[in-house]
Amino acid sequence: MLTTEKRLAQLDNPNIRRTVAFGLLWIAFLALGCASSGPKIIQGKDYNSKFDFYFSALGDTIRHGPLTGYFTEVDGADAEDAGKIHWTATYVDGNLHGPYKSFFPSGKLEYDRYFVGDLEHGTRTRYRESGEVRSESNYVAGKLEGESRSYFEDGTESFTTWSSGIKEGLFKASYKDGASASGSNSQGEWNGVIHFVYESGDTEKATYSYGVKHGPALYTAIDKSSAEMHFVDDKAHGLLSSFDVEGDLSFVKGYWKGENVFYLDCSEPSAFDTCSNLLRTDQLIMTLRYKSHILFGDMFGVKFHIDQRQVGFLGADIVYVEEMDSSLKDILTEEYETRRFRFVFLPSDKPAETPHLGILHTWDEDDGMKPVVTDFRLHKIELVDEEGVYIETIASTRDIE
Repeated sequence: MLTTEKRLAQLDNPNIRRTVAFGLLWIAFLALGCASSGPKIIQGKDYNSKFDFYFSALGDTIRHGPLTGYFTEVDGADAEDAGKIHWTATYVDGNLHGPYKSFFPSGKLEYDRYFVGDLEHGTRTRYRESGEVRSESNYVAGKLEGESRSYFEDGTESFTTWSSGIKEGLFKASYKDGASASGSNSQGEWNGVIHFVYESGDTEKATYSYGVKHGPALYTAIDKSSAEMHFVDDKAHGLLSSFDVEGDLSFVKGYWKGENVFYLDCSEPSAFDTCSNLLRTDQLIMTLRYKSHILFGDMFGVKFHIDQRQVGFLGADIVYVEEMDSSLKDILTEEYETRRFRFVFLPSDKPAETPHLGILHTWDEDDGMKPVVTDFRLHKIELVDEEGVYIETIASTRDIE
């Protein structure tokens, strides 16, 4: 067995040193041979960039190495900027891989990005020509992830929260002249309470369901006057109550599927009691101009006008009331030329247990004679004049409680 000393002595032998040197040269030659057998890198160019590439076995051009792009007049650049560097990047086997930077004609950095396997990955930063950051966002495998922010020259900011490229979570959008919207996204859509600030200084707080206004909304003017209303599927539905700067009710409008069906001026002394009774925002008010009556067994229906529009069985919505007391049928069949009925419906979670005068149904042309039963129950029928001012109560749930 050779000792360490004997091995060292052998290495001092000139013949052995020559053998070792020859072996190292052979390894180096093999390495060079292997390198030369790889793809041949060629420098190419097109009308606005220079790049390195090689040909695949099928003859396709595969970019591999640095890329430099230039401003050209063909792309809309000014003549004096043509030929200046526009962007730099690196390709690996045909895919963007590594830093990607783009520049202003002045040479200042505009975008700083990073790619992995042709997918953007990491922080993307955009700059103003002054060097200030304009926006920042984060990518994971080509999709926005986390919080992205934009910074405006007036000092305001916008931000959006992302999950796998979909807006998910808190956001704030800032617009010109101080306007903004803020709240939360779900599955890429506004969802929940959204807060608005308008250019005038007025504000709005509205409820959205996946991008559609659905639920209560509160508008507050800069002078502190306000209005409360309710939306169903992006349409006003129910009461709009308007309050003056003192907080007193100034007028009330009733909406049905986006259509204004009545207006009540609460500044009139004669309307004070009626307006006070309308303060409950969950009431659904239908003011119907009586035209004729139609009886279908136990069901009672009325034809009526809304804002001078003829409402009939075909071509428009119909509202009728089921389980109407026979005495009410007799009252409602009388001819009223200058007076209206006001039907007051309230929503009920437990319809069977709620005292009521009747049930609200709707149908349209597509439904034919198959009405849709709603969760609203008739609680009061009032007679009002042409101006909507209360005359008398025809029937009320108080009569049956």
